[in-house]
Amino acid sequence: MNSHDFADSRRDRLRLLGRSLGRKIAFGFASTLGVGLFVISISNMSETSARGKSARETHMISAARRTRSGVLVICGGKLTTAIQRRFVALAGGPAARLVIITTGHQTPVGREEPIFEKRWDEFDDDVKSLDFFNARSRAEADDPKIVAPFRNATGVWIEGGKQSIIADRYLGTAVERNLKEVLDRGGVVGGHSAGAAVMSKVMISGGRENAGLARGFDLLPGFVIDQHFLKRNRFKRLRGVLKKFPDLVGLGIDEETAVVVENKRMHVIGESYAVACLPDSSPRAGAVEFLKEGDETDLASLRTADNVVITHADNIDALENITPPIAVAESLSETADQDEEDVEPTPMGERPIVANRQIAEADHRDVSSDHHDPMRVRRDIGATQY
Repeated sequence: MNSHDFADSRRDRLRLLGRSLGRKIAFGFASTLGVGLFVISISNMSETSARGKSARETHMISAARRTRSGVLVICGGKLTTAIQRRFVALAGGPAARLVIITTGHQTPVGREEPIFEKRWDEFDDDVKSLDFFNARSRAEADDPKIVAPFRNATGVWIEGGKQSIIADRYLGTAVERNLKEVLDRGGVVGGHSAGAAVMSKVMISGGRENAGLARGFDLLPGFVIDQHFLKRNRFKRLRGVLKKFPDLVGLGIDEETAVVVENKRMHVIGESYAVACLPDSSPRAGAVEFLKEGDETDLASLRTADNVVITHADNIDALENITPPIAVAESLSETADQDEEDVEPTPMGERPIVANRQIAEADHRDVSSDHHDPMRVRRDIGATQY
């Protein structure tokens, strides 16, 4: 091999080596770039997933905030001492500051107090304060001095009567706002009969088979409440409401029975049954769940679950005297021409209340302060007397 051939061969080897090194460098760069792009892609996916998770969590937190932290005690009618005692205990027992709203009865001025004094007299000496409240106008319901006891209340009970009067008087006023503030700070709001019906946003205002509807306080979102449920055979009435509002759960509560709602769960106390009518929008559309003393369930499962999980009472023997709910429903019919909430007496000289008139419309009826004290404080340690 001459010198020229050797030089050509050397150049060929160098070119081949250069090409090989070039390919290796290119492959290495591409691999590094690919790994980098993959890492970036995974990072972006994680970030997107995190953003989605964060959005979902934010939505869940927002929904949780809309669920108030206090306790509801919802009695279907015929308030019993046992249910009262549970309410008082939940409100703090000896430290409880109670406000009893008596507006629904609309009895003549000065005649309603003895009725409620007798009902709550047992607890007068066992709690820190016990106030009876009955604002006679929307203006009074917005008066800071009159509604002052609500600001320190640990428990508020709404008496029965006409739920349309209660809603008409207090919707959009300081009283309604204070009810929600009591729950927000962990207090208790309870009520029986009309005081139970007014707790749901879609409020059954009356009617026998076909319900009259109005707006209530929305203390139990996602539910519509019906009272005296088995005693007055109100299945058809509640079912009619659910057809109009298929996303709501119907909660029918019988007399001498209450549903206690706490920490997104509810349990039953009392002598009869609470009936949960599942919404038409749920997997178990139209299903009915009967809950008795001691039974407990999750609120969310009633709305969305394929299978509602109910923790049943352990002491079944103690409940042997309860009449089976189906037998009650089939054997009873409406015995009155009107519902309880529609037959309360109206004071002479006062115009009838029109349920849920415009919230912004003030009630300007004149009530002489000489004849009516909207808040009579029976015993309030350290409180201002109004």
